Amino acid sequence: MRLISQHLPSFTLHCATIVLLAMCLGWAGCAGPGELPKQPSGVPAAPKSGFQPTLDPDTSTICVSDSVMLSVWGYPEFASRSVVKPTGTITIPLVGELLAAGFKRNELIPLVRQRLSEYIKGDIKISLDVIRPPARIMVLGSVNRPGSFASNIDLPLLEVLATVGGWTTDADLRFVRINRAAQPSGDGTTFEVDVDDALERGDVRSLPMIHSGDAVIVPRSSNFVREFGDFFRDAILVLGLIGLTR
Repeated sequence: MRLISQHLPSFTLHCATIVLLAMCLGWAGCAGPGELPKQPSGVPAAPKSGFQPTLDPDTSTICVSDSVMLSVWGYPEFASRSVVKPTGTITIPLVGELLAAGFKRNELIPLVRQRLSEYIKGDIKISLDVIRPPARIMVLGSVNRPGSFASNIDLPLLEVLATVGGWTTDADLRFVRINRAAQPSGDGTTFEVDVDDALERGDVRSLPMIHSGDAVIVPRSSNFVREFGDFFRDAILVLGLIGLTR
């Protein structure tokens, strides 16, 4: 009977899903025409474009995947937009590789100017900007549109799942896995969340917030026919043992 009881909440889950979608539509309808939901206080706004603003030249350190945009006044052949490679280097046309990761923008400028001095005589006027792509949240497994999307703010788990079209009918919401990205204070972690139980109890607030850089994996449920086959096999075995003891 244990296996049967594990599948009884599925009907309740479908009902809870319908109620949740209705609530989401209700919240969306609260805003007037052209009116966007207000940004929570203390939370940075999401970037309007595919990239975040230029990094602070005095405090921000250049990292892998940052984009370095270079232009040299009077020498367009050196203009480039180079993504910092896993090796920490960027590529400057005609110059070659230059280590950029680990430096601040104001520290990188004289290094670039020094390399360019091998090709340009006199005063070298350059413009150098560093742009960082926004962190992304990845959702994989039994969801309708697996993939990733940009976000630099924390989002509720159900909102993350809704963003990728919700879960599929064969999703096992009892064992949703969260791969937490490494934070400055420590290494990343992995933990499981019972979304099914939270929906049944109506306690969606107990579900964790998803941070930028996290990955959410929704597993596929086990084959129902195979589970029932195992159940009947065990039941026949138990009944046989009972018959032998009589």
